[in-house]
Parts: sequence; C-alpha cells; structure tokens
Amino acid sequence: MPADRRLKPNVWSMAGTGDNMKNLFKKGTGAAAILVMLVFWCLPVQASGQSGSAEPVPEGYTPIHNSDDLYGIRNDLTANYILMNDIDLSEDTAVGGALDNGGKGWDPIDGFSGIFDGNGHRISGMKIRREMTGTVGLFGTVAGETVIKNLGLTEIEIDVSIDGRGALDAVAVGGIVGNGYPPQGGKVAKIEQCYTSGTISVTSTEGVYAGGLAGAKAQAENSYNACEIKITANPSLAAPALIGGIMGLNSGLYTQCCYNVGKVTLNGELEGTDPIAGLQDNPIRYCYALSGTAGDKNSGCKLGNEAQMKNKSFLTGFDFDSVWETDPYSAYQYPQLKSNRQVRISSIEIKSMPDKTEYELGEDLDLTGGELEVVYEDGAAVSIPMSEAAVSGYDKNRVGQQEISVAWGSADTSFSVTVKDDSPSDDKDNDNNDSNGNDNNENGDNGNDGTEAKIRAITSVKGSILSVKSVNGSGIQVKVKKNGKAQGYQVECSLKSNFKNAKKVSAKGTTLNVKKLKSNKKYYVRARIYGKVKGKTYYGAWSAKKTVKVKDSIIFYSANHTKYSYTGGPAVSKIALKKNKVIVTGSLRSAPKESQLYGKKAKYCPRKTRTFPLDKKFKFYGSAEHGRYRISSKEGKALCRNANGLEVIFKLKNGKVVSISFVS
Repeated sequence: MPADRRLKPNVWSMAGTGDNMKNLFKKGTGAAAILVMLVFWCLPVQASGQSGSAEPVPEGYTPIHNSDDLYGIRNDLTANYILMNDIDLSEDTAVGGALDNGGKGWDPIDGFSGIFDGNGHRISGMKIRREMTGTVGLFGTVAGETVIKNLGLTEIEIDVSIDGRGALDAVAVGGIVGNGYPPQGGKVAKIEQCYTSGTISVTSTEGVYAGGLAGAKAQAENSYNACEIKITANPSLAAPALIGGIMGLNSGLYTQCCYNVGKVTLNGELEGTDPIAGLQDNPIRYCYALSGTAGDKNSGCKLGNEAQMKNKSFLTGFDFDSVWETDPYSAYQYPQLKSNRQVRISSIEIKSMPDKTEYELGEDLDLTGGELEVVYEDGAAVSIPMSEAAVSGYDKNRVGQQEISVAWGSADTSFSVTVKDDSPSDDKDNDNNDSNGNDNNENGDNGNDGTEAKIRAITSVKGSILSVKSVNGSGIQVKVKKNGKAQGYQVECSLKSNFKNAKKVSAKGTTLNVKKLKSNKKYYVRARIYGKVKGKTYYGAWSAKKTVKVKDSIIFYSANHTKYSYTGGPAVSKIALKKNKVIVTGSLRSAPKESQLYGKKAKYCPRKTRTFPLDKKFKFYGSAEHGRYRISSKEGKALCRNANGLEVIFKLKNGKVVSISFVS
C-alpha cells in the first residue's frame, strides 16, 4: 500500500476567531486569500469508503472512519479500534483500486491482538483474489485475547486458490478471521454478535479449513453466516477439506447461539460439509441451520425449514430480549442482531393514530386503528399495525397527557394520549376505600377544595434514579432521588425495554431492593413517586429508564466434592485471613491431567490472576471433610481449570466479598 494512504494525523487547526479574524481580513485581500487557502487546506478530506459521524469515541479506542484508517490498523496491532460508520471497500479492492494490492485485492491484517468493535456498522464489498499459502479474511491470523464484535461483513467476494499447503494450520479461509490460533501458540479469537454475507470460493489441490466467519479456531457466539461457501478440492485426499457454515476447524472451543443459512458445498455437493463447524470436538450449543444448506453431521446443531428458522420459539437458547430480534416485514426475516441489524430501518412514522386517545384513570391502552409506516434502508416501505410489543411509556395510573414511545428496530417515534380522572368527589367513598385497604385505587377527585392541585403536585413529578446495581446474585438495588411531595417510591424492572411483564416494588424509603431476578440477564429499570390524596394513591411520571445486569454469585468446591469432581483434583489445604483478604490455597494430591474449581460459569483459568466481582457476604458452608467451601447458595458448573496448584484470593470490604482472584 502506498505510504500516503496510511493513517496520518491532521496537524492543522483553526485558531483565529472573532476580532482576530476581522483584523486579518483588514490587512488586505492578499491576507484574506491566504486565510481562505488555509481554511480549505485544513478541512478534512473525504477519503474513499468514509461517511461522516459525530458519534463520540469511547475511551481507550482508536476510531476507524474510512478505508485508510482500516488499513492503518497494521501500524499498531495491539490497540483497540472502533468502527464509527459503514465502510465500502468495493471500489478500493476492485482491480486497479487503491487497495488492490497488486491484483490480489484486500490484504488481510495479520497478527492483530486487540479489540475490534464494529459498533453496529458494516464493512461491505471486500474483495480478495489470490493464490495463497497463508490465511485469508478481513483479518488473517490473529493472536492474543483478540475480540471482534458487533460487525457486519457484507457482499464479501473471496476467490482464492491453494496449490501446496504446507502445514494445514497455515491455510485457512474465513470472512472475518482466517486463523484464530497462531502456529506459535496463544489464545484464540472471539467473534461476538457478527454476521457475514457474500461468496467465499476456494480451489485447492490440497486440504483447507473454510468457514463463513472464520477458517480455523475462533470462538463464536451470537453470530450467523449468510455467505455461500464453495470449495473445490482434491477428492482423492482422505480429508480434502474441513468446511462449516460458521467455521472450518474449531478444536477445543465452543460455538454457541449461532446459525447458518448460507449454502456450503464441497465439489458441488453438500456431502463432506457441516452446517456449523467442519470439525468441532467441544459442544455446539444452541446452534441452528437451514435445512439443505450443508451436511447434517454436527452434533448439537438443529436443522429447521424456512418457517422454523424465522420462528423465535424454534430457536431455543437465543436471547430475544436483549440480543436477537425477528422482523417479519424486513427483506431478511431470519433472526437479526438488535445492535447490528443486517437490514436497518431508515425511518418510522405514525401513519394513523389509534382510534382511542383519551382514557379514564385505570383504563388499559387500546391500539386499535394505530398504524406505522416503516421505511427500510433498501427502500422498502411497509405499513405495520401498532402492537403492545412496540410501545412503551403508558401509565394508566397517572392523570394528564402522556407521551407514548413507539419503537421498531432501532427507529422510534411517539404520540400523545390523555388520561382523565372523572370520578366524583365523595369523602364517604374515600373512607370506604381506606377501610378496604385499597391503596392501589387510582381514581382521582375533581372537587373544588384543592384536591386537584394536590393530585397535580404528585402526578407532575418525574422520578429520578440515582444509582442501580446488582446485589446477591439474583437481585438489584435501586436508589432514587428524594422528593418532598412523595409519600413513597415505586420501582419497575423488566427484561423488555417496553416494561412488559414488569416486576414492581414499592417502599417509603429511597432505597428499594428487587429480589428473585434472573442471573446474567440485563434488566430495564425505572422509578416514580407516589402519594395519597383522600385515601387514593396517585403516581408521578416514570423516570428515564436505566439498565443493569444481574451478576452471578460464585461458588467453589475442592475437587473431591463428588457431584462435581474429577479424580485427583485440587484439595483445599489452607484458609487464612490477611487484612482484607481471605486466601484459600489449593494443592495437588496427585498428578491429574487437570484440576478444577467450581462455579456458575465455565472459564479457562490462565497462569495469572483473574478477578471476578462478587457482592455476597463471605461465609463458608459445609466442612473440609467434604472438601466443600462455598460463598453463595447456588451450585453451578466448572469455573476455572488449571493443571497446577491454585491460590484463591477473596477481597473483602465491610464484611462482603468484592472480588475473587485465581493465582497459579
């Protein structure tokens, strides 16, 4: 690539403003002309593949705005990058294009070991054509704790040939990553919430690893492939190719919550191909494939027809609350990623209002007659009836005008409704309500004794959340802003952003705890005040919603705990308290192949300290006789594996465990 195409900083800036600028112009037309030239010189050049973006750049990331920035990643392969807009490589990687690389098309980025966050954007039109002996993809071989996430790679055109492969590991073809495990060793790449579409063609006289997302050894989760993969290989070889819709070779890693709808063939036939991975010796979990797109030998992959692959109930294990969604009106009706849609929505408007826009206090929202006009980025426009799943913000217990939000995909709009309180003022009725304990009666009083003003003083207040955090492994704690007009506060939390099937908790204090929630799930939270007027309860407006993830507590056991043990695992030999740490030392009683600690989630434990946050009170249950020590009330699966002795460190703060570390 020519040197002037690499990423370079803009060293010019505009510093002269106000009177200084005026004085410069007063000095004559020559100075003015120079100033105009400087202005144009300093303006950023719109490079190929760039579209403007005012989105802030997260701390610790380098922004990628255009194809030059993308190519410039190889100037620092250990940094973290974030895509700020879509990039079109179709012209740059075409024959004779700026990134044609001597007729070979895109030059894969080799040796990357950082984080690449697609940020919900896509890279389109990547062309690669070459004779190869190495790895091919947007990234070639990646190393270290590489993470590639939230990226769409569309209209891929990979057409490569292999003649003499050398070591099989060195020849791998994938859309996003060629090989996620370098020959010299190292950790594997992770591909999360990504998708690919286009065509991958490989002609080989030898063997090859090929997949839509990766050629070899990458860990994929919540991702899918829509690429057509066509491999032509020497049929006389015992194993001419390892080909999968997601990945070719995935030895020792897991593939989870992924699906394939791209056709995968070897020498024109489905036989010899696999829907998810060509070779997978670890479990394939919650993965699916469209019938007839590849072979059917992957254990753990469920095949479905078109209708099933578009049906949420068929796709067990997929998180349709926070990760996935289906859109029956889109040109792409298979599951899409909420934060990274394949077919985006350009705009949404209200085509017709619901027939009913005025309600009595306590009356449910009626969307009959409401219709949306949705325009997709491919130009398709459809009319969609309003549904409860698309709306949020209605509070049947609050008097006054309310703004109802309507969302479809990433686009949203709103409309207004009015809730009235036409109930008669009757102190006797109010007293009856009190005696019946009807604290949730939302009826108001429109008398002329100041009741209306008292009601408005409550209903006009919008709630405010100061903080929300996960506690105890299955709950959250919400702190709300104190309000002098409140007699109490109410918190609502739900797995859905429209607060459908929400759980509500009320309290007189400003700290509210919501219990018995699902671990490892993201919850939406909002709060409001309430108060009573003549024995009837009225509510203020909901606060802005916040999100919180309920974190698991962690349990660990020594390996002679029979239910979860491997023979010869580590024995806990020492428990000691030092200042704010409890140190648990594990040692090997024999020479097993692996040693284990147990907890809620399976994680590989490298030879260094790893820390996991906790918020449980520190307490041991059981006894050393049974080799069992635990710090929560739930049991789980393997947390950490290591073939050496272990030191487990618990950090304490105010009598609670705030983190756990594993040292080997």
